[in-house]
Amino acid sequence: MKTVIGLGGAGCKIADKFGQREGYKVYKIDEGLQGTRCYAFKKVSSMEEAESSVPSLKSFFKGLTKDVLFIIAGGGKISGASLAILEQIKNKRIEILYVRPDLDTLSSTNIQSEKIVSQVLQNMTRSGAFEKMYLFDNQKIQEILQGVSLLKLNDSINEVIARSYDLCNFYQEQDSVFGQSGQVDDISRIATFGFISFDDDMHRTCFNLKNMTHAEIFYVVNEKILDEDSELLYKIKQQVKSVSHEGMKSLQYSVHPSEYDGVQAYCRLHTHYIQQEEN
Repeated sequence: MKTVIGLGGAGCKIADKFGQREGYKVYKIDEGLQGTRCYAFKKVSSMEEAESSVPSLKSFFKGLTKDVLFIIAGGGKISGASLAILEQIKNKRIEILYVRPDLDTLSSTNIQSEKIVSQVLQNMTRSGAFEKMYLFDNQKIQEILQGVSLLKLNDSINEVIARSYDLCNFYQEQDSVFGQSGQVDDISRIATFGFISFDDDMHRTCFNLKNMTHAEIFYVVNEKILDEDSELLYKIKQQVKSVSHEGMKSLQYSVHPSEYDGVQAYCRLHTHYIQQEEN
């Protein structure tokens, strides 16, 4: 069981997606919330006010598991409460799931706030304060979700975020029928997820991760294809080569049987380099 803490409107909606899956215990913090494991944060007018308004959450966080996934979207005022909240659970094994909003829709003040939160959390993660920081970019995910209507877009983005994290972690713990092992070094704590089309090798990532040092690819293959396609291993190896580049320290893949149709490929990409904002 893993605890998921959603902070702010977007963080809470993503947390709800995890709550629909097995193995997660969800807590939510935002203005005006009601319900089980929900904390109603006071309305604030700035990030600084949010930081200074964080009360003791010891009673609220009673029952947290050892492993915690903390979800936050940058740009909002309540994101200023992040560090003060994280300080109260620093004895846990914490992963950060950070969503960069569409910067084109933010004011200059909110853009600056987003940069501050992103950079601080990345530097803390790289120093070892957090186990991992997974980066997502709303604009990159929109590119993956071609053909989704406006009314369904935000919900679909949240589903991609939860699904990519959940699936890669699930298959990491499952036995594979074939694969190539590797090791992600301890300093490569900045990461993202992606999808690879098995038909055309097109790579779609949830964040434009620069200076990737490690990659993990999880192939989920229909059992009939596993049994009958004599070219499958060759195709997989060729695709794995297309992901590799100079400077990578490790590239590992695993092949897992499935009842679903076709071949699906999910990837988790890592680096130890701080990701700067793109101009």
